[in-house]
Amino acid sequence: MNMLIGVLVESVSAVASVEREAMNLAWVKSELAAMVRSIDTDNDDTLTKFEIASIMSNSEAMRTISKVGVDVESLIDIADFHLFDKKEQISFSEFLDLVLQLRGTNGTTVRDIVDLRKFVLEELLNMEDRIMNMMQDALARRDSGSLSITAANG
Repeated sequence: MNMLIGVLVESVSAVASVEREAMNLAWVKSELAAMVRSIDTDNDDTLTKFEIASIMSNSEAMRTISKVGVDVESLIDIADFHLFDKKEQISFSEFLDLVLQLRGTNGTTVRDIVDLRKFVLEELLNMEDRIMNMMQDALARRDSGSLSITAANG
């Protein structure tokens, strides 16, 4: 009898947890949808980098996102990489998916590791490009400096 009561209590607890999660998701979706409608300057139901930046700078939006356990600083850091990887606009559902993926209660997935690898590789390539540009600039300055010295001495 005690075991049956334990199973029943565990079942009710699991259902309550799922229901609470569904209510939180519906609340966040409705709150953010209202904010997006007010920020969507071109009324095309898509979000641009500028519109996402407006959301990120809205303290009420950040409080709403934070209430469901999203690390707001991480969202700000990776929003550009994740959302605008190869496109100029995203849908509201893509934005909401990213927001919900960044909740602290979510576990790490293989996709997270693949995204991390992709991000690190992209950053390394960008850094390599910057270093190469700086080296080329330094060599060009050195060469032009040595030419002017030679011309002055010659």
